[in-house]
Amino acid sequence: MHDGEIPLKVRLPGLCQQSEALYQICITLQVSIRPDLKSEFFEYFDAALNKFRSELDRSEAYLEDGFWRQYCRNQSMPDPSEQYDVEVMSGLPRSLVDIFSCIYQGATEQDFWDWPGSRGCFLQCQLWEAYRLAGMLVIRHGAMRLPFELDDNPAQRGRSQRQSALPTTAVIITRLLSCVDAIYRASSEAGGKVTLIINAIPYPVFVAGLQTDALNKDPDLREFIRKILVAIADGPFWNKQYRLLLELLEEYWTYPQNTINIHQIAQSRGIELGLF
Repeated sequence: MHDGEIPLKVRLPGLCQQSEALYQICITLQVSIRPDLKSEFFEYFDAALNKFRSELDRSEAYLEDGFWRQYCRNQSMPDPSEQYDVEVMSGLPRSLVDIFSCIYQGATEQDFWDWPGSRGCFLQCQLWEAYRLAGMLVIRHGAMRLPFELDDNPAQRGRSQRQSALPTTAVIITRLLSCVDAIYRASSEAGGKVTLIINAIPYPVFVAGLQTDALNKDPDLREFIRKILVAIADGPFWNKQYRLLLELLEEYWTYPQNTINIHQIAQSRGIELGLF
C-alpha cells in the first residue's frame, strides 16, 4: 500500500503518534497473523476497539462535505426505471441516493415525488417507496437535521416549500407505514426470513415517528410504529437496535413538535444516530 511515492509503512509511525487507536489497531493486526498469539487476539482487539470508540467520542466534528454528493452523484444509469441500479451498501437505487445526498443542499419534496423508480423485486419496491416518502417528510419538517444544519437560509426554505399538489403529512405517513407493514408481513413468512430487506426499514419508520403533530391526531399510526419496532426487536429477527430507536421516539413524543432536536436526545444518552 502506498500514498503517492511514500510507502505506508514509512508514514505509519507519524500517524500512530496522532492516534493511539491506530497504534493499537496495528498491534492487533500483527497479533492476528501470529499463530503463537492467536489466543490473545480478542484481548488486543477489544482494547483497540475501545480506544477507537473513545477517540470518536471525543470528536464533535461532523462531515459536512457530503461524500456521495461530492464524489458519487449522477453516476446512475441513463434510465434508472429500466435498469437494475442498486447501490449495494444502502440497498437503494443510486438515483434515489442522489436525491437524498442533496437534502438541505437544493433537493425538494417535488424531486422525491417525481422520482421515476427503479427495477427490483416486490419487496425492494416497497422499501424504496418508504424511503422516497421519508425523504419528503425530512425536507418538509426537517426533524432529522444535524446541529450545523439548523440555521438554513430563507432561499433554501423557499425551495423546499410544499406544493399544493403534494399529499398531506398524514397521507405520506400512512402510505409509508403501509409499505413497512408489507415488508414486515412478507419477511415474517417462512420463505421471507432469508431476505435482509427488513434490516433497512429503521430509517423510514424513525422519520415517520418524528412527525409528532400528525401522530397526535391519529394515535393508531403511533401505535403501529410501536408495534413494528417491538416486533422486530423481540421477535424472530432479534434486532435490539429497534428497541433503542423506540426508546428515543418515546422520549421525543413527550415534547411538542419542533421544540427539541432528536440528536439532542440521542447525544444525552451517548448515542450517535447513524440514520443517513
